[in-house]
Amino acid sequence: GRQEGSNIEIPARYVSRRQAELTRVGNKWYIEDLGSVTKTTLNGEPVEGEVMLHDGDVIRIGDFGFLYEE
Repeated sequence: GRQEGSNIEIPARYVSRRQAELTRVGNKWYIEDLGSVTKTTLNGEPVEGEVMLHDGDVIRIGDFGFLYEE
């Protein structure tokens, strides 16, 4: 999010202060939108609840895109 001190800080006004959260459980990573107005998407679909990431997934937050690679 754009909140100062975020692990990944995106200083853009259309990004929520606390946009999304990445969590590691064992060797798997999960993403969850934190109720943002602009919504976090995964492969073009809004993130609903906690979703496991897979190699090649594309996370979008506003105009920013992130490629998840294992």
